[in-house]
Amino acid sequence: MKHLLSLMAIIACMSVQAASLATLTSPNGRVAVVLNNDGYDVIFDGNTLVKDAQASLTVATDKGDIVLGLSKDAASKVSKQGSIQNKNEHIDAPLYRQSAFDFESNRVKLNIGNGFTMEWMVCDEGVAYRFLTSRKGETVISDESVQVHFANDGQIWMAYSTNAGDPYAMAFQNYYTHSTLSEGSPKLEQPTKQGKDILPAFLPVTVEAGKAKVTL
Repeated sequence: MKHLLSLMAIIACMSVQAASLATLTSPNGRVAVVLNNDGYDVIFDGNTLVKDAQASLTVATDKGDIVLGLSKDAASKVSKQGSIQNKNEHIDAPLYRQSAFDFESNRVKLNIGNGFTMEWMVCDEGVAYRFLTSRKGETVISDESVQVHFANDGQIWMAYSTNAGDPYAMAFQNYYTHSTLSEGSPKLEQPTKQGKDILPAFLPVTVEAGKAKVTL
């Protein structure tokens, strides 16, 4: 039976030789994420689903833009901030399909430099992370980069823009296209307004990655 994992994202590029900062596992022990200075891997039941991924922010400073996060381009080395924590929450959800639910996860924080932290979380259904900052005053985020590298050439379900001329001027509603990762996005006869020769797709995207389906 295939399992559906949700990777919320925003995701990161890891060197095989890089020393591990932390390995987070889900409460049931089936999902794991290995965090390194250069990125991370996502593992399910011992099978690598996502490998050599990267996630980073580009922050504007007085000396120019700097990259922070799990990336080979990061300006600062990353360090673990505290120990891995198990968290159990009872969440009230009056607008959800049930009035409340329990949620358990394991979490760790990484110090990525320049007043920023990445908090990583693994639950039984998937992996998530977020950026936190202790900076005061104005902070300008110039860019946010997510690169997800799958270990296998799996099937993919993607929804593309319906506006070839100006892809971002649309309602972000379309049918899903079924293909494989290696096939890539369909080529356009004329470039878009942004000068690209392929149509961008919008989230969520689902990929069959061996033993599980991964949803971004």
